[in-house]
Amino acid sequence: MSDNVISVLNTNAPSGISNSQFRRIDQLYGLAVSKNVLTHRTVECDFDKGEMTIALSKSPHHDPAIAFVAHKVGPKTTMYELYLEKKGRVAKSALFDRVFERYRDEVEALFPKG
Repeated sequence: MSDNVISVLNTNAPSGISNSQFRRIDQLYGLAVSKNVLTHRTVECDFDKGEMTIALSKSPHHDPAIAFVAHKVGPKTTMYELYLEKKGRVAKSALFDRVFERYRDEVEALFPKG
């Protein structure tokens, strides 16, 4: 399922989100589930807009605690954004790694200490 979504966004152009980028995001979700911090994930795609959102929440009934968004802003340019519950957008960049690092830090900050 996710491979179809990613290939449509990537469509052989140097923009969109690659399979490896999606896997990196998904690995953090798996880690959050194992720590019982964020246990629900939603992946939404709007092909007309060229946008994909991966949102993590505590349960299906909670608002997303964190959302990673990738959207095309040009024929070969993708913008990545990170949104946090009650804070709004906290990161925006055309560089995936820059936003992913912040995403990783925010997810890991939710883990229990000790």
